[in-house]
Amino acid sequence: MAKSRSLSIYLLKEGFDATNALREDHALDDDIGAQGLPEGATLFVLDSDPRPPWWKSYFGVDKNLMHVTKGALVFLPVSNRCFALSFGHVAHNLIDSSYEYDFGLRITLNSLDRSN
Repeated sequence: MAKSRSLSIYLLKEGFDATNALREDHALDDDIGAQGLPEGATLFVLDSDPRPPWWKSYFGVDKNLMHVTKGALVFLPVSNRCFALSFGHVAHNLIDSSYEYDFGLRITLNSLDRSN
């Protein structure tokens, strides 16, 4: 069985794209060489240095534990809108007001008709 991989897709509001949808204090790097991007797409990568997890000192853990965070945001323009594809934990770098909160598929168990 193929390994599944998850990502989140955000539909940016009109007027937002890779140039203005990121928080000013983001630590994402856009100077990354990538040959496999769709035409017009922009890639931002998070490549953090190893550091102890925040909770290590809280619990007094003696073991040498190091944590790194890796992730990517791909901005993909489609017609007059733009999608942001989030790989890893980097979506928090998007400005909250830059994307549509109700975009996507919503389903509840009540909407599934099992009477057939």
